[in-house]
Amino acid sequence: MGSATAVSIPSTKSLSVVVVDDDVGAASGFCRAIGALGHKCAVAHDGVSALGLIERNDADVVVSDLSMPGIDGLELCRAVRVRKDRYIYFVLVSAAGDKQHVMDAMRAGVDDYLTKPIDLDALEARMLCAQRVVGVHRALITRNKALRRDSERYLEVSRVDALTGARNRRALAEDLRRAHGSVIRYGGPYAVAMCDVDRFKTYNDAHGHLAGDEVLKSVVATIRSELRRGDAIYRYGGEEIVILLPQQSVASATAAMDRIRRQVARATPVTISIGVSELAAKDADEDVCIRRADTALYRAKSAGRNRVVA
Repeated sequence: MGSATAVSIPSTKSLSVVVVDDDVGAASGFCRAIGALGHKCAVAHDGVSALGLIERNDADVVVSDLSMPGIDGLELCRAVRVRKDRYIYFVLVSAAGDKQHVMDAMRAGVDDYLTKPIDLDALEARMLCAQRVVGVHRALITRNKALRRDSERYLEVSRVDALTGARNRRALAEDLRRAHGSVIRYGGPYAVAMCDVDRFKTYNDAHGHLAGDEVLKSVVATIRSELRRGDAIYRYGGEEIVILLPQQSVASATAAMDRIRRQVARATPVTISIGVSELAAKDADEDVCIRRADTALYRAKSAGRNRVVA
């Protein structure tokens, strides 16, 4: 017969424990015993001060007497369970060990139950169990944080064009929607420019698609180098590029795009034509300004290319 495979259960060696008991001597004895087991321990003598101590010490475990003035052990456990950022292992201590008391404690959210007088071996067993449970929860928190980071990273990658490094059409749709909402709520100008590489197919046919890819990357890099910090650039599709320009009127955006057009002509082997529009609050949706910019771009192409039309 083969031997059973051991299951690895995450645990944590040292626990932060808060002991709550209105009996000063009992609380002190608990704390000494817990400290002897290798854990950090702090003492509170009522439920109200315990809540503050649990928060300050970032407690892993609470060992609380049931009968206390003010907030008793069950009420304290319910208050602890409100905390959602991490799990706190709760051990209730009472002289009453009958079934009804134990069931009431479990329904209140207690993890374990100890009856007085306390057996030190029983206390150690509860601390070992707490180590495992707290270890599992810590591992889950760490894993969930890593998953969230990975999810955010993948989400960002899914919004970037792999060739040029510009944001993609999906990102443009999301950013345009937010921009349109901002214009409706707060007003202010918001310009959109649509650029197209002139005679790109001819360039591709003459030099090959790899050269065409390099040109697209060069055009995007040149445009990006001329933009302000708050502007954003997107690859719309093929050789079409869209630029969002917050706090820019059509007139100022046209002037900025003409400067960029000239720089592209100097820095790359191609030229670009550009159509400029303004995102308006009265637009039925955010796509309206894209259609206006596209119409302006068509006029720029028809007028001879390598120009800006608004």
